[in-house]
Amino acid sequence: MTEGRNTGFKKILDALEANGSPKPEFETDEDRSYFITRLFVHEAFAKDVNERSLSQVNNNNERSLSGVLSEVLKRSDFCKLEKLIKFIEEKGEITPKEAEAVSGKSAATVRRYLKILVGTGYVEAEGNTNNSAYKINLQ
Repeated sequence: MTEGRNTGFKKILDALEANGSPKPEFETDEDRSYFITRLFVHEAFAKDVNERSLSQVNNNNERSLSGVLSEVLKRSDFCKLEKLIKFIEEKGEITPKEAEAVSGKSAATVRRYLKILVGTGYVEAEGNTNNSAYKINLQ
């Protein structure tokens, strides 16, 4: 990241070079009314992601919830939610009470976790507030 004084550009360029990543492209107009930077994916990373994606496809040619969410969510969020995701995959659904037990977190934290899962579109809530269940929605 860089900030208003542009002191981060050298850090970005140094990190890309040390990583072996392609050089970025910079674009602006003559009036300098906009500035666009394009950072390109490292070839080895793209290959690794493609291999992991293929390994996460099951025999029915369907993707697992874990496989999909590991790519959709930020890594830190996925790690927080991983126990809940595994439970949903095994049991088909999870209630807020089960989520509290599985995660060891408070009701408020579990509500935030479940909201993140529903926000991905790959988990859906069924029922009302007092009697809800969260299920896989991979269609």
